Amino acid sequence: MAVGIIENDPMIINICDIALKDARAAGICSQPVILYNGTGCDNSFKAIGTANAGEMVYRKAIRAIIGDDCNVETQEIARLSYFWNIPIFLRSGNTLGIFNSELYPTSVQFDDTTAISLALTIKSLALILNESSVGFTFLLNLLKLNIFRWY
Repeated sequence: MAVGIIENDPMIINICDIALKDARAAGICSQPVILYNGTGCDNSFKAIGTANAGEMVYRKAIRAIIGDDCNVETQEIARLSYFWNIPIFLRSGNTLGIFNSELYPTSVQFDDTTAISLALTIKSLALILNESSVGFTFLLNLLKLNIFRWY
């Protein structure tokens, strides 16, 4: 399986490569994963990541993409991922529009601000409801893998 990542920092790509090697060694990642990197937006060219994502979809046949931290570009790639029918993992959730699941149905939010906001919201709701414990049920349908998990 091929995965694309839009990132300018070579250290992050190195960390991803190490994580893949560790996952293979631990038996967590049993199928081969090829990680393709394309640079993201910078001050001189804001859409370079969008162009690189398109190239990875059409020339490298990626099955998922990890977005960069450029909000405008991430929004463009997230919308295109719907038409490409591939998931995009969003590392930047600073644009509220990106949370619209009708416009961005293939987007997976996993940035730290989303996780922290979700945790604080659940904590506040639990306090209001006078609950001391909360259970989570997620149905993951990622890359056509149906997995039921209880957290």
